[in-house]
Amino acid sequence: MPRNLQLHVQDPSGNTRPQITVTWENPVAENGIITKYTLVYSYTFEGQKTSSGHSTNGQTFSYSFDVLGGMQYTVEIGAETIKPGPKTTSSKQVPVYSKYGFHVSIVLVVMVVAVVVAVITLFLGIGKKTVVRFFQAIARRGKAKLKQK
Repeated sequence: MPRNLQLHVQDPSGNTRPQITVTWENPVAENGIITKYTLVYSYTFEGQKTSSGHSTNGQTFSYSFDVLGGMQYTVEIGAETIKPGPKTTSSKQVPVYSKYGFHVSIVLVVMVVAVVVAVITLFLGIGKKTVVRFFQAIARRGKAKLKQK
């Protein structure tokens, strides 16, 4: 059974989608010469399970594949000599991303903060122009950060 199975999520960048990179090590007790590793990765959406498979040679210890944000992926991998050996499994949750590549949770936090600030300013009687200038400053900072990406 392959050891130290790890799944690493890589955020989207530019025109690339998010990916999971799977890494592993060879079994402690090899039962012969390993000819290949076979991995199956899957996710379930609206009750429908989707699976894909891939085989690598016996000297390759990583594989990357594109993923969908918000999905839980499960990866199962086994080593093969003359016949398949026992498998090991690991799972990883992929974050939800916006079309700009950052986590949707960041956008939600900013929106909640903006609403709280608006409510507080109304209660404190701060003028409408001050509130408008505040939100314009936030919008300018957000646009500048998007341009940096």
